Amino acid sequence: MKYIKNLIIKIALIISFIIPISILYYLEPTSFEKAWRGRIFHLFFIWLATLETILDWEKLQVSFVAGKSFKRAFVFLLVSSAPTIYVIMFNCYGYNEKIIKIATENRIALWIAEELPVPVEFLVFTVLFSLAVLLAYGIESLPVFSGSIFFLGIMGILFMIDDLYPGGRFTPLQILVPVTAFFSAFFLELLGYRTAISSYNDPIYGNISTLEVNGQTLFKIGWICAGVESLIIYTIVIFLFLKKSEISTRRKLIYFAIGAVITYFINIMRIFTLAMIALHWGYIEPFHNFHNFYGQFYSITWITLYPLMIVGVEKILKKG
Repeated sequence: MKYIKNLIIKIALIISFIIPISILYYLEPTSFEKAWRGRIFHLFFIWLATLETILDWEKLQVSFVAGKSFKRAFVFLLVSSAPTIYVIMFNCYGYNEKIIKIATENRIALWIAEELPVPVEFLVFTVLFSLAVLLAYGIESLPVFSGSIFFLGIMGILFMIDDLYPGGRFTPLQILVPVTAFFSAFFLELLGYRTAISSYNDPIYGNISTLEVNGQTLFKIGWICAGVESLIIYTIVIFLFLKKSEISTRRKLIYFAIGAVITYFINIMRIFTLAMIALHWGYIEPFHNFHNFYGQFYSITWITLYPLMIVGVEKILKKG
């Protein structure tokens, strides 16, 4: 009986977020067709939370299986229902419009204010998921879900920063931009293109780097294009994987460093590919599709495959 209760709670915790995310997809499927400021990362969150549950399946023990914990179980039920209630209330009963109204009343441009409900949603989900884990398994099990909690929360914070401080206005995250622009230009020059990198202070977007090719300004590069989010995703995923492994600390550091360099290089290639699309096809649908969606999967594909590569290398080392 105890095993069945544990099984139900473990599954219920994941389903309590699958349901509202499914409702969001039904209400606004286009929001899942872009990575930045979109909801595709909700699916990545579900994948991470499910993976964490599977990896620590035996360790996770429900903390309210006894009848005396009925009140705690009832609160868990309410918290598990909260994500679905939130999605319905804010997307069907006009509360997202109230967020937009409050933002515009505080002198935030309408086109930016219209993006704010998504990061707010990410942050609310982070709090509700953390609370549900706390109620289900106790505070000692919060580190088990550190990957999914930090991922969802950090993505919500990054989305919020980009909405409130668009482009290059949030200068601490602009550190990687000149390096990304330099290497992207370098690869273009290898193909015979004449490139130049410049920067200027835009009244809306702040300090922005621009990539010029053959005397033509190709596009602007802000921190959101410089690999910040892919490095964050990589750090969370590889931390989750290495934390569960029995690999020596020295090799963990080596694997992390190698993966971080490759992750950043892949992001440079994403900018390079975007430049090639702009040069050959212009700023039509393929350019925007790659910028908003497909380009993100350059790094995500690598990040999901890299742990498997580490497993393969470790098996080879053990055989040797």
